[in-house]
Amino acid sequence: RRLHAGFGNAKNRSPEQAAAAREHVKRILDSVGTQDIVVYTDGSSRGNPRPSGSGVYISFPADWNLEDVHIYNVPLGRSTNNVGELFAIGAAAQHIYNLISSLGCKPAHIHFISDSSYSLGCITLGWKSVCNKQLIRAVKSQIKLLNAPHNTTTGKCKWHWTPGHAGVHDGNDAADYNANEGSDLSKKGLGPNNIALSDCIQAGNFLRFANYSN
Repeated sequence: RRLHAGFGNAKNRSPEQAAAAREHVKRILDSVGTQDIVVYTDGSSRGNPRPSGSGVYISFPADWNLEDVHIYNVPLGRSTNNVGELFAIGAAAQHIYNLISSLGCKPAHIHFISDSSYSLGCITLGWKSVCNKQLIRAVKSQIKLLNAPHNTTTGKCKWHWTPGHAGVHDGNDAADYNANEGSDLSKKGLGPNNIALSDCIQAGNFLRFANYSN
C-alpha cells in the first residue's frame, strides 16, 4: 500500500512527476512554523533481510541556540528496510524527547517527514503488520511521550509522507545517506546481533547504537 501516488520513483520520474513531487514537499515545508522541529527519517537494508540501518536528520528552531541540525545513523545488524524505517522514527522521537526534557524547551509542533508509507501507516493509520509488532508498539509508546503534554486533538507530532529525493530540501537525502551508513556499519559487523536488537526494542532504547554527526 502507498499513501500517495502520481510522483513516480526517484530513479525514473518524468518532468511532470518531478515538478509535482517538488510542489508536494514545498507545501509540507510551508506548514512549518518558526517554533517547530522538523525531522526526516529513513531506513536502509542491503537486501531483505541483510545489513540494515536507520538515518535521522533533525532541525530545531533557530532561537533555541542549538546546533543547526542533529544527524546520526543507527546500525541495526541483519534486519529489513521496514525495521530501519520504523526504528529511525523511534530513535528521532527519543532523541527529541530527551533533549526537550533536559532543556525545558517546548516546540509548537514536531514534523516527522518520511518516504515510508509502511511506517506512517503503521504508526498513524492503524495499519496491521504481520511482522514488527513489538517494534511498532515501542515506537508508538515513544511518540506518546512527545504528545502527552499537548492537549489538542491532533497532538504535538505532525506526520508527512514525502516522495524520496524530490530535490527541494536536503533533509531527506541526509537521512537516506545516514541510513545507508548504518547499513554499511552493519555490513562490517559493527551493528547489534538479533538478540541485542530485540533487547533494545523491548526496552524502548532506540539510541544505544546511534552514531552522531553533530
